[in-house]
Amino acid sequence: MFNPDFQPAQYTLGPFQAAAQALVVEPIMAPVRSDTEIEAGIDGLGRERSGLFVVTDAFLSAHREKTIAAIGRNGEPTISNDAHFGKQGGLLVYTERYIDMFRGAVNYVDRILKGKAGDLPIQLSTRYELQINLKTAKALGLTVPAILQATADEVTG
Repeated sequence: MFNPDFQPAQYTLGPFQAAAQALVVEPIMAPVRSDTEIEAGIDGLGRERSGLFVVTDAFLSAHREKTIAAIGRNGEPTISNDAHFGKQGGLLVYTERYIDMFRGAVNYVDRILKGKAGDLPIQLSTRYELQINLKTAKALGLTVPAILQATADEVTG
């Protein structure tokens, strides 16, 4: 599920489709722009017995509670890149370590203030965080392997 007006989401779709193809899984794209589309998309997935990957932006963050409520009604295992998603009932969160990104921004500001903005490199995240919500896993009838719990950055529930 993604907001089609959020351009960075487009960068996620290609790798998502490639991974699905490699796993011989049929991806179902759910572009959403309203609460009605969120509900319809999740209700449709509930009939498919699938999982849900939520590519979060400002719109989907603002509609997080509605999304999680619909997911709960349909029993969808869900992963998101929104750090708050897991604490509010999502199953998994896998996201960049934002604290590292903010620390790196200090160097950018320093270089800009020194007039060296033209040679700033593009930097990608190198560290990610995994959160697991065990209460949600239990409600879905899922067992989270101990090794996955041990490697997670945060386990709640």
